[in-house]
Amino acid sequence: MSQASTLIDVLRARFEYELESPPFHSFLRPRSLGIDIENQAVSILVPFRTDFKYRSQQPGIHGGVISAVIDLSAYAVGAVFSGCVCPTVSLNVGFLNAAPDADLISVARISKLGRQLCWAQIDVSSGDSTVATAKAILLIQKSIQ
Repeated sequence: MSQASTLIDVLRARFEYELESPPFHSFLRPRSLGIDIENQAVSILVPFRTDFKYRSQQPGIHGGVISAVIDLSAYAVGAVFSGCVCPTVSLNVGFLNAAPDADLISVARISKLGRQLCWAQIDVSSGDSTVATAKAILLIQKSIQ
C-alpha cells in the first residue's frame, strides 16, 4: 500500500468519525461526499427533511439549520487535516439566497492551518444555488485527539 492511499484512508476514517460521533449530528444526519487532499477540503451532504423548514406550509430551510451545517463542516475540515479536536472560536455566516426544500451540500476548505488556529472557508448550496458562505476560526487542541 502506498503512502498516499494510507493517508487518504486515515483521513477518511477521521472524517467518518467526526460526522458520526457527536449526538447532535443524529438530527442533521450528515454524510461524507469526499475529501480533497490537494485543496485540504471536505464535502458533506445533509439530506433534506421537513423538520428543517422555516415554516411548515412554505418552502425554505431555517437559517439555524444552515448555520449548524456550516459549523459541523468547519469542525470536520479542521479535525481531519489537523488530526486534533478543533472547536469553533469564531464563525461569520453570510446568507446569500433562500434555501429551497432540497438537500444541503457543504464544501469546507482550509484557508490556513497554523500551530494553534485553523481558518476555514465554507460554502453551502441547495438546489442550483449557493445559499450561504462562511468563514470560521477553529482552535487546534493538540492535547485532545
